[in-house]
Amino acid sequence: MRAFFLLILLSNAFSFETLEKSKIKPLKYYLNGSFDTTQLQQYFNTRQWFHNHEVVFNRFINPKKAIEETGNFNSFIKDELLSVRALPNFALHSIGGGMDFRYFCDYFEKESYKHPKLSAFALTYLTNWGNEALEVSGSNRITPPSDTISDLLFFDLIGKSLMLNDDIYNFFKNYVTTYFNFISLNASQKKIESAGLYYLAESKQSKSKYKVFSLIGMKQVVGLTIKSRLSDYRVGFSANYEDPLDFKGGKFGIMFQKEARGYSDILITINDLENYKFKAYFTPPGFSPEGLTMMLGYMTDHSIALGLRLERSFSLTI
Repeated sequence: MRAFFLLILLSNAFSFETLEKSKIKPLKYYLNGSFDTTQLQQYFNTRQWFHNHEVVFNRFINPKKAIEETGNFNSFIKDELLSVRALPNFALHSIGGGMDFRYFCDYFEKESYKHPKLSAFALTYLTNWGNEALEVSGSNRITPPSDTISDLLFFDLIGKSLMLNDDIYNFFKNYVTTYFNFISLNASQKKIESAGLYYLAESKQSKSKYKVFSLIGMKQVVGLTIKSRLSDYRVGFSANYEDPLDFKGGKFGIMFQKEARGYSDILITINDLENYKFKAYFTPPGFSPEGLTMMLGYMTDHSIALGLRLERSFSLTI
């Protein structure tokens, strides 16, 4: 068994929790959203991440050139807007990202920002920009230049426009909840892990004790929620593919979550992304999830990861 590797968790900034319950929301949102695709480490990395913002900018100001680097306008419509790869973009950018934009419109207005809609647009759009910069590190087969155009100039803008309508936003609000992942910095390997935005879809109006849910993000999970008086218990199953486009290298994954008041005090995943065979987040007895969360992970290379999050402080693992 290899030695433990060092993991640093910025306390009070990151944990698996809902957007509504989280603190320092804008910072959490930006970091989890920008580094979301680091979960597919075989495709994306943070090398030259700042430089890649310029690559995204050049594609943004000259979309015709970016489309022609991949094919032509007809292939762009067919591949990016009408093919199967358009479905996760619509779910994540248009529905999920659009809802987050509208949430921050209301949040910044409540916080008495002078221009709440402009502030919400800047935060969510820059977050997507950061994620597109990270995706530049991938191959053209996975994220061609045209993908940047479809995400930033189509799916993102469509979603933001739709969610400005109160009826549309309130409809999706009854079903979709945004979660932040448990972001961490692997100090020994100098890389960010476990960043991510996830969207949990289940009916919030149903009074049934049992509900079907789906979790949409870099991995897709389907399962059952069992409600009790104080907590929700979720058991879900997923197929985590090493190649998400050709559906190759799939691993059967299992997720168990115990949630109370928008915080997860237990979250266990088996065969997770990022080369984890097993990962568990839990709150020790006598503590609250807002105050203390611990992490234990076992990776495919047989190394062990330990993490600790303490509210309002930095913490290290050994």
